[in-house]
Amino acid sequence: MRLSVGEHPPSPEAAVTPVSTSLDLAVRAVAIGIAASTLWPYLAQDARSRPGETFSWLLSAIPDLSSYLMWMDQHRAGAFLVENRMALDAAGLVLPNPVWLALGTLSRVTGMDLVTAFHAGRVALAVAYLWTLWALCKAVLQQARLAVLAFGLAALGSGLGWLRDAGVPVETADWVTELWSCPSILYFPHFAAALALASGGVLCLVRAHRSVARAACAGIAFLLLVFVHPYTAVTLAVALVLSLVVSVRPGARAGVRAGLIALSGLVLGLAGLGAWTVMSPASASWAVRNEMPSPPAWQYLLGLGVPGLVGLAGVVAVARRREWTPATTLCAAWVVAAAVLAHGAPLVPWERRAVEGVHIAVVLLGVAGIGPWLLRRTPRTAAVVVAALVAASLPTNVTLLVHESTAWNPGQVPSDWGALVDTVRRLPEPRTVFTDARRAMHLAAFAGARVFAAHPELTPRFGRKMKEIEDFYDPDRTWEDRARVVRDSGCRYLVLDRADARAMGRHGPPRATRVATGETWVLHDLSRPGGP
Repeated sequence: MRLSVGEHPPSPEAAVTPVSTSLDLAVRAVAIGIAASTLWPYLAQDARSRPGETFSWLLSAIPDLSSYLMWMDQHRAGAFLVENRMALDAAGLVLPNPVWLALGTLSRVTGMDLVTAFHAGRVALAVAYLWTLWALCKAVLQQARLAVLAFGLAALGSGLGWLRDAGVPVETADWVTELWSCPSILYFPHFAAALALASGGVLCLVRAHRSVARAACAGIAFLLLVFVHPYTAVTLAVALVLSLVVSVRPGARAGVRAGLIALSGLVLGLAGLGAWTVMSPASASWAVRNEMPSPPAWQYLLGLGVPGLVGLAGVVAVARRREWTPATTLCAAWVVAAAVLAHGAPLVPWERRAVEGVHIAVVLLGVAGIGPWLLRRTPRTAAVVVAALVAASLPTNVTLLVHESTAWNPGQVPSDWGALVDTVRRLPEPRTVFTDARRAMHLAAFAGARVFAAHPELTPRFGRKMKEIEDFYDPDRTWEDRARVVRDSGCRYLVLDRADARAMGRHGPPRATRVATGETWVLHDLSRPGGP
């Protein structure tokens, strides 16, 4: 039996096991606990800072996180459209990501610092996503034990990356943050928001039988998704088209209409974003450098781990029984779309971004397929199966949390960088700074500075600029050589590590240009007399 998107299968009400209030509250409480547990590595790193260090509360992908704080900082100041401060030659403005706009506004209204607002938003959006995921599991599977299994696998699942930590020489795609819920909500608020919007849009669409309002809600969720994480939106657009193609037949008018309404939100959003990208040089230069190649397909299969095996078994079972409901049809289309786009280079340079959220589709397909078997088990046996499958999916997430809590982290920065940030923020314009990339991204994020080079995707000609920075620090260079590099960069200010300044000696910047010093840094204004 095959139904179109937005239609409900004609299963009798007696077959539906409603979720009790106590179970619903318990799962929601677990969701809050999962979101709160992502604070553990941050608290652990904050507690283990070495003397002379302070933890910035940025765990991984520091360049990316710094860029998000850079957007938030501008929204906090009241800007709607934002500029790319990680380059001096990226003209034009960038459309706001709704997440950074909301969190920057939260910082302005409440007085929170940027990092506090960032993590408050991250945890809140994680809870919103997990609650939406739970609602989606209930709506699709309509059986309490099946919904619990699907939620557990999608919320807590991970792949076989733990084997590598155990000494087995195997490569898996667990390192792709978008592949699973836990790493997504551990690091990035906009990943949590994207998962919430994707799940919410699919939920509205599943419930949209003969309801234009629900279909419109799906379209609005997908429209917002475009501006939060456009890669996921493209994948869902392809998935919706595929599901609509197989749904077009007599008697499926209501479902097709709902799917088209939802698809219109994606199309409108992507068209608007694409038009702005063409018109804005800053957005265009960012887009062309956003290359995210995928690992081999077999690494994705290992990265899906036990939930992937459940998904495979479920697909086989659903296909054999020919019980393609609207939800399973859409999930299958989502998996196909993600698989194609994730290996679509060179047409799709952001390949691995396409897999965000696909674990939800894999899990729902799998549990829908094995559902009849699980429902025939006694409650005790079913509970054991659910617990065993979820537990078997956990190890990689556990090793991730332990590693992020115990390993040295690049988010540990010199303690006096706070004073550097305050000093740079008070400088007269133009606050253009030449320094090493690590310090540059910090100043772009926290000090409102525009820097020469900081981010491989946001800094045009990043490789060439890094070579120029390397030439500046070359011990054989004279001050005249170094002054020429800074002058050509277009920067007014120069920030050096004190050790580097001492090593340069008489071939360093003139003392007359010095503005301020800290324990580990020296700040020069090269527009002063004696500068280049």
